[in-house]
Formats: sequence, structure tokens, C-alpha cells
Amino acid sequence: MKDADKLFEMLLESNGDNLSQIFKPLHKKETSVEDNQAQKGRIPRPKTWLRLYAVHYDGKYILTGDTIKLTQNMNTRPHLQNELHKLNSLIDKLDIDSNSNSIGYLEI
Repeated sequence: MKDADKLFEMLLESNGDNLSQIFKPLHKKETSVEDNQAQKGRIPRPKTWLRLYAVHYDGKYILTGDTIKLTQNMNTRPHLQNELHKLNSLIDKLDIDSNSNSIGYLEI
């Protein structure tokens, strides 16, 4: 509960600005932030389990969900696979819509 309170507090304090302090690339091998990139957000404390998931798009973050992550690999748990599916669906949608300069509605 303390981690959830701290994460919520950080989001409120940022007022939507400088969210790069909270969100980092989903995969450790990615070192820079790019458009249409999957991101994970958490408080800056080792071993925290609470995660927010988002896609970085045009300097902003589009939140897709959250989870409590208890395993190292996201592919081993159904609820984490669901979060990956939502992230990838949004990335695919943004890739398609970026060609038409409009973002439509996406229900996941």
C-alpha cells in the first residue's frame, strides 16, 4: 500500500510533466526513449512490485494498465501477458494512425 501511495503521489506532483522520472523502457536493453515504445513506471526503490505500463508517444505517456509483478519474466503469468498484449495493441494502433495523422478509438 505504501508503494501505491508513493506512486500516486509522484504522479500527482508531476502534474503530467517530467514523467520520465517514473517511466523507463520496458526492456532493459533499450537505453533511449522513442515514440511508440513500451514503458514501465514504478517508484524509484529497488524491489518494488507495483508497475504501471504505458506507451511513450509524442512526448507523452498513454497508460495501458498496471499490475503487481512478482516474477522476473512477463511471459510466464497470464495477467502480465495481458498487459503485454495491451501495450503491443496500442503500439500497433499508433503505428497505423501515425500515417494518417489522427488517432482513433482503441478498445482493448
